[in-house]
Amino acid sequence: MFIQLKRKVKALAPIVSTLILMAVFMLALTLSLTFVQSNLARRSAENDFNSAKSFMRTVGLQVDDVAWVTGRTDSVRYTVQNGDVNLLNPLLNYTIEVGRVSEDVLWLQTNDVDFDSGFFEQTTRIGAGTAAYIELTQYDSPLSIDHYVDNNISDVDQSQDKGFHSGFVNQQQGPDSNYDLLTEQTSLFEQVVVTDEQSTSNMEWTDVSGASVSFTPSSTSEEWLIFVTADIRSNRDTEDQARFRYDINGVTRGETGVQQSTTSATPIDPYNVYFHFSRVTGTTAKQTIKLQFQASSGATAYTRNVHILCIRLDWAGLEYIEVNGDTLITGDQTLATLQFTPSLSGDYIVAYCASISELPIDAGVETWLDIDSGTSLYPDAWATPNTARTHTDRDQFEPHGVLAKTFLDTSLHTFSVQAKLRTIGDTSTARDVRIVAFRVDAFDLLEYDEDTAASSTTGANTVRSVVNTADPGEEREYFVLAGIQTISSGTSSRESGGIEIDDVFVQRKGDQRLSYAPIARIASHYANVVTSSTSFKVETTYGSGGIGSDTIYSKQSVIYVLKLPHKYELDLEVQFTNVPFNLESESLCIYAGSLGNEDLRVDYWNGGAWETLDTRLSENSWNNYTIVLNSSTYTIRFKGSNEINDLIQDSWEIDAVLLALRSENHTNYFSTGTFTSQKEDTGGASSFDQLSWSETLSSGTEISFRIRTASTEGGLETAVWYGPIGTADYYTDPSGTTINSIHNGDQWIQYKAYLSTLDPIQFSPELLDVSITYRGIEYNPFLTSQVGVLFFNVPLHKYALDNEYYESINPTSVETLVFHGTSALVTRTFAVQKNPIVGEEPYIRAVVAPVIRYVTSYIASPEQNTNYIKLYLPNLVLGETPRASQSITLTAKSIQVYRESNVESIRITVSFPQGSNGFNNGFFHFPLTSQIISVPDGTELEVYISQVEVDIGL
Repeated sequence: MFIQLKRKVKALAPIVSTLILMAVFMLALTLSLTFVQSNLARRSAENDFNSAKSFMRTVGLQVDDVAWVTGRTDSVRYTVQNGDVNLLNPLLNYTIEVGRVSEDVLWLQTNDVDFDSGFFEQTTRIGAGTAAYIELTQYDSPLSIDHYVDNNISDVDQSQDKGFHSGFVNQQQGPDSNYDLLTEQTSLFEQVVVTDEQSTSNMEWTDVSGASVSFTPSSTSEEWLIFVTADIRSNRDTEDQARFRYDINGVTRGETGVQQSTTSATPIDPYNVYFHFSRVTGTTAKQTIKLQFQASSGATAYTRNVHILCIRLDWAGLEYIEVNGDTLITGDQTLATLQFTPSLSGDYIVAYCASISELPIDAGVETWLDIDSGTSLYPDAWATPNTARTHTDRDQFEPHGVLAKTFLDTSLHTFSVQAKLRTIGDTSTARDVRIVAFRVDAFDLLEYDEDTAASSTTGANTVRSVVNTADPGEEREYFVLAGIQTISSGTSSRESGGIEIDDVFVQRKGDQRLSYAPIARIASHYANVVTSSTSFKVETTYGSGGIGSDTIYSKQSVIYVLKLPHKYELDLEVQFTNVPFNLESESLCIYAGSLGNEDLRVDYWNGGAWETLDTRLSENSWNNYTIVLNSSTYTIRFKGSNEINDLIQDSWEIDAVLLALRSENHTNYFSTGTFTSQKEDTGGASSFDQLSWSETLSSGTEISFRIRTASTEGGLETAVWYGPIGTADYYTDPSGTTINSIHNGDQWIQYKAYLSTLDPIQFSPELLDVSITYRGIEYNPFLTSQVGVLFFNVPLHKYALDNEYYESINPTSVETLVFHGTSALVTRTFAVQKNPIVGEEPYIRAVVAPVIRYVTSYIASPEQNTNYIKLYLPNLVLGETPRASQSITLTAKSIQVYRESNVESIRITVSFPQGSNGFNNGFFHFPLTSQIISVPDGTELEVYISQVEVDIGL
């Protein structure tokens, strides 16, 4: 029996092993199938949505085919796994108004068509004479933007502009009381934020896209601190697969290596955190900082949440030391030392950073910040873990660092970065070590939370520290510094930690390989300037990331929110290009309005440096300067006169900046020129009658005109210039010509005068005054139609896009509310995701929205000539009988026709009866909500409303 029993045991072992292997296989297969099924479901929903867009485009075109033949029916079927179709009514209101012209004749008259009677001549000339002349060919209301002013993008001194324009185009014309308001901006920081994930597989150092920022110190005494933080990872779990560093004007610092470092089958978010800082001082050269990364062969490096902050801190008593390059760690030793004596006692923010090479398994190196040889900042060990230490791999470097607030009296204080090897005989390396300290009382306010005691959690995203800032009552800038360290008690959980602002992560570390429990690591460090006009919240969080059951510990968690004081500067360039030069008379003319308390200075660029034209502009007047042009480019700058510790934000009004170029001889005259009037407001929708003017013409000279109009002042900028018939002809009769009816219904008007001479030396035309007559248009309601809208819905959990996603499908480009022409559309089809829509589950939608098509015609007969406007609008209504499953059937039920005679203008407006529920113009993306159709006087209007029944399969 013993022998038999022994044999049975041996026989049983392969069976047990087989069962175990089968169970493991089945589990893996189940997980794989779950992943595949989830991925297939998402792909299926994505394909359904793409098919839905094409399907709804077909439906939109089909509406037009069906709508205008009563009784016609068409069906179209669709096959999808996700989503359905419905019709909501009413979602759009189209209101049609007819306009008729008043009997009162109104006038626009310009007696002085020159740029300004106080500086230029009373009449605008080109050519000969005894007076000085403006070279009109170079000017267009009054400067040609294409030829003269480059929209404030010049940078001749390689120094970034400081300050803001309220409307730069207002400098290019006038004086017309349309001011460009120049406003100072803070001079304390420059920064860039790149939240999206970037990646590279390049084995060479590569710039992270968008992660670059520049600033230029105003003096060599300025001290700027450069903070660089980012989430970083590799797609490989072996050492040194991705490297990161930052570059300051070609000098690289803070190189760090990283691997994915996860042993988890389901990693939560395998990111480490990059943290480093450096100082720039003793220079006035432009500084450019950029983050760079590279990947090893076959690997990919990733980064996100990149923050590069350049902040000036000399005014805050900045104290700093750096040790660049590599320092070998062979035992207990000091890596860097900072000593200083505060002039006043008070709180200081102190920090250190370094990159430390990783060590063999079961070893490590600790680093910490020590003050005054013994009063150490967080060097005391936990039971497990210690302050900051690295883990396994020897070929890469890892960021170390800490932030703290400490009180200092007026005696000498010593800060040092200390290092300690855990295993005697090992070696490690420290790279680019820094210590920084600056005064808290230099800022307007400090709001903070700090906790250096050990804390633990088994949950996810547990709040460790929080600061709710006070409401400033105005827009202010806050220097935010935050950091948190985390560790797991074992290897089953994956610790996470990060910084949140108003519940949105701005820096976050995720899954790491935690095979060695004594490892304490930086979870996240954040340095940035936040601009806010209201209160905001900053939090540090940590936790398991939802994986495993180990306890997650946090040792140090700090948040410092320092309100920046007001320190303002203005330095804005304006440049003229393609300028005729070496003329007998050359002047720069600046018309200034109200000016701030601080003087506004004007400098010009002599080719190698700035020279001052005026230390103080005069307000509400012309400021004229004789200049010498030696090239076709001329650059000036506006600069505040108080650029050191300026605590008041000033603004200045600039109405016009012009170059006046004149010739006293006959060698530089031009044979053609143009003059553009100011923008004129008629006060409302208008019908324009006649254009006339007064002129003095010599032999071989001519003056002609074109006009442009728009419903708004801003619309004039892109409006087309017309003659009395079209865009190719001109108004040429000074006694009066009927204005093109295409302008009727508009409110704003401009004219352009074209002057020419066959002999610019002997003869010049003179334009003396211009008159335009017009009449107001009164609109009365004619017809309102409520319209239903078709939706193909894909539930958001099936296939998600970004909120506010919008794509115009048919037509692909829309610039008008209504479509013109016999082949124009009567529906607009688009795809949209705008969530949440009140009272509805969130959907991604492909939408068919009815619109108005209009057609013009003209009938001539011996008795009467008549202009016709026909408007077509389908109205989609839900049917009562469902059709075949997964189908849409359209049936033209009726057509109603509405007529109106003697119409002189038509205004069409769209509104949104369900706007409060989210179906507003932000959902439909109409380019405008009201549009005027200009028509000849006495036009016959016909409006066709088609009722189209929509039956949707169940």
